[in-house]
Amino acid sequence: MNWISEWFDKKGREFNKLIQGDSVKREKALATGIVSLRDSGLKTFPEYVLTASSKVKVLDATNNDLQELPDSFSDFRILQKVHLAHNKLKGLPPSICLQTITILHLEHNRLQRVPESLGMLKKLRRLELHHNPLVEFPSSIGDLQCLEILDASHCHLESNEGRDRSGLAALARCALLTELRLNNNKLACIPEAWSNLKRLKTLALDFNPIKTVPSAVLRDCCVLQSISLTNTSVTADELKEVPGWDRYEARRQGKHTKQITSNVMLPSKGFDDGLDHTMQ
Repeated sequence: MNWISEWFDKKGREFNKLIQGDSVKREKALATGIVSLRDSGLKTFPEYVLTASSKVKVLDATNNDLQELPDSFSDFRILQKVHLAHNKLKGLPPSICLQTITILHLEHNRLQRVPESLGMLKKLRRLELHHNPLVEFPSSIGDLQCLEILDASHCHLESNEGRDRSGLAALARCALLTELRLNNNKLACIPEAWSNLKRLKTLALDFNPIKTVPSAVLRDCCVLQSISLTNTSVTADELKEVPGWDRYEARRQGKHTKQITSNVMLPSKGFDDGLDHTMQ
């Protein structure tokens, strides 16, 4: 019977060690405002994280096995930076949309949609959603008035002439947007409303079935300096004929004066502002 007693003693010591370890981690989280759970094989958040949530400013749970987030996520009342990339998230609770969050990494998950409450992220500056089976954005994405960077490449976003299933037209209301990356989707058209994006500098739309670029986007996106359309249906000659091209080209040349000549065209594959891919 001694072995039974020894087994219970061993398990008791392991449990006490675990509790003590969590206690130390909780105190560290309370003191620093940072919780690091990266590469921990977690399926749920440890209890100590939830009990310290009101003091956490940075949460990094990258590369785990999280399939859902707790409804109590709203208890992270001062959370600013959230790193949840490389998990198995299929959905997001409305409670994740905290007005304090400035950076949100959700890339490499299993998200098909994001909640309508996304628009409540009033201070969000960067949103990373690439490599998700995302099919649409809610119209509230246009309420992200501080959004500067959005990457939704390698998703399942789809649009056609007269039909925008993606919801991306609403981005026209994101007045501070400077960088928009939507490579490898199913986008056949660019919303003309994006011409309202007066601070947009970079637009990446490689590997989409896009056929043309609206004149208003080239003309009225007054700081647009980099547009990438590699492996689309847009040819160099066609793009040169679009009204507004001259204004865009002048801005682009101003950016690349020391690196390139005025020849910015690629072969028949399409147009790509990133010359160093093919013209070194």
